[in-house]
Amino acid sequence: MRDTLKVVDQTLSTHEAETARLDYLIRAGHEYLDENPAAGVAAAGQMEFDKPRERFARKLANLATLRASHAMSAMQMKLTRAQAVDMLDRFSETTSVLVPVWRQHTLALITSRHMDPAMVGEAAKAHTALMRSLSKSLDGVK
Repeated sequence: MRDTLKVVDQTLSTHEAETARLDYLIRAGHEYLDENPAAGVAAAGQMEFDKPRERFARKLANLATLRASHAMSAMQMKLTRAQAVDMLDRFSETTSVLVPVWRQHTLALITSRHMDPAMVGEAAKAHTALMRSLSKSLDGVK
């Protein structure tokens, strides 16, 4: 999970840089069109099939669409990151609070009823196996 969080953080950073770059390009394109109203316009009376100004405006619209898509992806990655952090917190709570409480409760029950050292040893082994299993699941080991 920690590795997943690192990858999500790196991807978010890259995404934010690309979004800033797209903002810059879109702003520059609009400024160019505003400052040069005659750029790419056909001369009066001439028939022109190539319309560079319209193509350029379409490309700016496409960049704005790509930028909006980046914003949605960033929100999804932030949601994924929040869920991963929550899972990691829950795992930490389980291993540091709930499992030790369970162990102490189990040992107290066993020792108060039977006082058999072999059973206490088995309970301790079961606890160790549970902790190992939880640790492997966090590390992604199969």
